[in-house]
Amino acid sequence: MNGMPKYSIAQKSGGSHEDDETPLYSLSIEREDETSETICRAVSYASASEMALDHAKHGGYGKYLLNGRICTA
Repeated sequence: MNGMPKYSIAQKSGGSHEDDETPLYSLSIEREDETSETICRAVSYASASEMALDHAKHGGYGKYLLNGRICTA
């Protein structure tokens, strides 16, 4: 991870949702041992992005990777 947490946001597939116009996403973090953990599910993209930012800040990181892009916390 080169000292940066690595997050990914993926669109939820399948299932039903009251508002089909609004896609739902999940946020996961990839660990250094190449395992991953889902942090949140069934949220908007904006909420997942904010959660990644908050998670990185809480961990004391100044930068993090989100879907392969470097972001500043």
